[in-house]
Amino acid sequence: MFVTCRSFTSPLMRIHTSRRVIGGEINTDFSRTSFQSLSINPKGPYGRSLSSLSSEPGNNNGGSELAINNPNSIARKQDLQALRRQTGGLRRFPVLYPSNELLSHARKSVFKTIREDKTIKNGRQRARKLGAEKMDALTKAMCVPIRDVVKGYKTVFKSLHPFEAVVADLTVKAREKKDGMKLELALDELNEGRKKVLDLGKGWASKIKNAPTAREAEAWLVQAEEEMATTYKEEVGPKVDGLLELQKALRKTPSVVLDTPACVLVGAPNVGKSSIVKSISSGTPEISNYPFTTRGMTLGHISQTYKNGLSEQCQVMDSPGLLWRDDERRNEMEQLTIAAMAHLPTAVVFVMDLSGQAGDACSSVEDQLKIRKQVRERFPRRPWVDVLAKYDLGVEEDVREELNEIIGEDAAKNVIELSVHEDWGVDDLRERVEGVLKNVRTVLDVIEAEKQERRKEEQEQERANN
Repeated sequence: MFVTCRSFTSPLMRIHTSRRVIGGEINTDFSRTSFQSLSINPKGPYGRSLSSLSSEPGNNNGGSELAINNPNSIARKQDLQALRRQTGGLRRFPVLYPSNELLSHARKSVFKTIREDKTIKNGRQRARKLGAEKMDALTKAMCVPIRDVVKGYKTVFKSLHPFEAVVADLTVKAREKKDGMKLELALDELNEGRKKVLDLGKGWASKIKNAPTAREAEAWLVQAEEEMATTYKEEVGPKVDGLLELQKALRKTPSVVLDTPACVLVGAPNVGKSSIVKSISSGTPEISNYPFTTRGMTLGHISQTYKNGLSEQCQVMDSPGLLWRDDERRNEMEQLTIAAMAHLPTAVVFVMDLSGQAGDACSSVEDQLKIRKQVRERFPRRPWVDVLAKYDLGVEEDVREELNEIIGEDAAKNVIELSVHEDWGVDDLRERVEGVLKNVRTVLDVIEAEKQERRKEEQEQERANN
């Protein structure tokens, strides 16, 4: 699970600052840098370019009191930008209920709210008015919730944080593979079904309003209710229920926290990432699942205490294995790994098993070295730790020399040689991870300071304008 910090030149934060931390000087510009181009679904479900969004970390709240429903307002554009700096967007989708419950509630609400007007003495006029008002109320009760759901979904997708936009896109595509349901098409069809119900209701309301007799007004009302219910079940119900299943999957997606340092373990499949998370974590790691993954991801924590006496639980997680291939061919799990590095404030621990015994045909020594080179070139400013896992199984000298050529002699001196089985290097790795997490914390502090400064300037400008 990734719980922390799109051209996929994603400008997280452009901070050209150096901060002094324990152990020396660090560069804090990795957070707002131009990340190399990616090919992960450059368009979201509604054609929104993922590359056009700022990934600047912000508060992890829903922020529902916003002007996002006014499509022409400047405030709406500002609010959408603000939401894209927040997470929790996958829980901002409008609440949806099963279609039979929506229909039942609509019919009951009409009988509760619409009463016969006793002040009208003429029986025909009284029946006309009652029937037309009931038909109008029933039509609104059926159609308004569907209208709000369609608009709400499209608005939320446009306002998602870049990482959550990738998660949502992958979830939608996983559902499409499962049963062929395309979200954009489903929403359009749902809206068309709503329009059919709306037109039908308007037609019946007009007809009942002009009924020649009270008896016909009453009979037409019964007929109209039955026809409305049938049309709703056929045109709206299946789309609502299909969307409901997708919503459940989206809402179950682990939430992302942007203001807590995190470290993600990256590497080919079966190189020991999960075991490493368990070995360096304080407490028992959790297992979290994304709807489109075939296995859970291990999330652990490391307690950090800073010079000011404050402490926090930082996050350490494994990630789905990467294969040596182009981005266009990456599966959903690989895209999640890339998205975490592209959009979240994480340090990277790159794990390699160069023993030749990784146990996966796609995890050969040659492929692992290529993957390491590929990922590092893409994310050159990320705080980074190289780990040789399962070191007790041995590494051929020529393989080690090839690694040194790829990463450079200086970096090669800092590679952690690790064996969880033999308990080699675990303490060294934990210490290095604590160091890079402190680097991430420093960057997050700089980001927060910049945000506070911007808020102060905006408030001063607002006071000056008033």
